Amino acid sequence: MIKEGRLAEGDIIVMVGFGTGLTWGACVLKWTKVGLKE
Repeated sequence: MIKEGRLAEGDIIVMVGFGTGLTWGACVLKWTKVGLKE
């Protein structure tokens, strides 16, 4: 996704996962270019 240019600085990324039963987790990230190596 990075090499394809789909992520830009300042984008907000939401990741959600569901498991068996009522197990779930979520994370919200704000994408920055700091520390990226090409």
